[in-house]
Amino acid sequence: MTAHHAYSDQVMKKENFEHILAEAFRIAGSRVVPANSMTVRGADLTIDGNTLSLKTEASAGLRQNQITISKLMEAAWIKQITELADIPRYISAMVLPHFENYDQIFILRAYVDPVHAGNVRYDLREIPKHLLLAIGDLTARDFSPLTRTRTTSAEVRAGNISAFRFRLDGSDDKLTITNLDVNHCPLHAWWSLRRTL
Repeated sequence: MTAHHAYSDQVMKKENFEHILAEAFRIAGSRVVPANSMTVRGADLTIDGNTLSLKTEASAGLRQNQITISKLMEAAWIKQITELADIPRYISAMVLPHFENYDQIFILRAYVDPVHAGNVRYDLREIPKHLLLAIGDLTARDFSPLTRTRTTSAEVRAGNISAFRFRLDGSDDKLTITNLDVNHCPLHAWWSLRRTL
């Protein structure tokens, strides 16, 4: 990561993150298997048999206390939804099986370091898979009315508290997660790196 910022003032993208993580595990003696291509659904890396899905977040409006996964997965099937009653069936058939492709989900978040001016702060957090699987508990009545593009969203709860918002975005056929409290997501590592350019 330090090497990246030695020649770039841009935050690290997913492909860079994936490569650096893979190399770090290789150096540590782990067996690393990358995904076959950038279009493969599911796992991005396999480390000693453990499959990982890797996400990044670095938008200008990033909120430090709430995580956004801008593309949990692609979902062309959204166009086939005609009423809210269709959604639980599609979640069962398309979304929940997607989670079987990997064991863990990690997100690398990049934002302006609030303590060290001129630095980029990176947080590596794990998004608990069991939390996302709560999407399977949603019913049709949990979702907001369908828009013209078949976009809708629902609040997902963990026990008695709101965990995150799950959105079916029919404008670009993808599923997103918003308002995911970082307190639900263990912090595994963090770095504060100076932009040298």
